[in-house]
Amino acid sequence: MYLGRMRKIRVVSALIILLALFTSGCGGQHDYDVNKVTYVFNSGDQDGAELDVYSSDCTVIKYAIRPYSDSGVDLFKGEIPSDDQCDKEEYTISQDDWNSIVNAVNENRFMALPEELPEVEATDGSTRYIEVFTSEGDHRSGGYCAGNGSGKEHQRFSEVVSALQKATLN
Repeated sequence: MYLGRMRKIRVVSALIILLALFTSGCGGQHDYDVNKVTYVFNSGDQDGAELDVYSSDCTVIKYAIRPYSDSGVDLFKGEIPSDDQCDKEEYTISQDDWNSIVNAVNENRFMALPEELPEVEATDGSTRYIEVFTSEGDHRSGGYCAGNGSGKEHQRFSEVVSALQKATLN
């Protein structure tokens, strides 16, 4: 009886370990071939919005619209404004900066984030969305005060925002 009980404990323990390995994602992370990343946000309580387009050729195009409410352009749906509707700035980032963006997308499992992040109780916050385009398809995530909430999903989103912002500061 004692040997049978020990055997059951070993089998159950092995199953628990295997289950823990599979649910924690060990070895299951997929690295995506990122072609483009867009980051759109509004200015909180100010009437402005910005769309930043980061491309794999290390170019960045920023479209800023102020005031936004009367523009007739919906940056949050990915609409690109004409030059007379926005302030447009184009520049390049380094290959290292682009690689940091791609690494942030992959390491933070951005493609697995929900389309809408959990709501944050706040007032006068910014709405932010990131959309990542890969050879396998695209994925968008964000929402009101995205990246400012508690929880792992907001933290993962925030890490990608940080990589985008750092690339534009260098």
